[in-house]
Amino acid sequence: MYQKLQSLINRHSVNFASGDISAILPLYAPVLPVYIAGNRVTLEGLDEVAASLESHYASVKDLGFELIGGKLSALSVPRNGRFRAIVDWRYAHQSGFGGPTGRTTYFCRMEADGPIIEMMEYPRLAFESASYWYADRLSPERLTGT
Repeated sequence: MYQKLQSLINRHSVNFASGDISAILPLYAPVLPVYIAGNRVTLEGLDEVAASLESHYASVKDLGFELIGGKLSALSVPRNGRFRAIVDWRYAHQSGFGGPTGRTTYFCRMEADGPIIEMMEYPRLAFESASYWYADRLSPERLTGT
């Protein structure tokens, strides 16, 4: 399972770095709780999930990063078809890695076609701007403390 997930993360990295959000969108549940900076935001629908990914992509590009690599650093034992995957993300300019790193915890369920991300947590952000989309664009009643 580890190798399959690492392969999926590698494809996710390539697709995200090229801005192909539509290629990674099927990995996400249409209702997606996201824990970030001590708050929970629930993305309602794949349009909001896509908007959050597009915002993060724009931040990455605005900062001049062209490369992204994800490494599966921990994987929980699956229970009832659900598991947790912790991924460390590294960003870099074309010259190579050495840029900021972030960590995302993905809470997933296994489907016949592969994993679906049901919830995410950002325990370490690579960019502070990654949290702006959530804070600035969602209504206060949907941004709740945890």
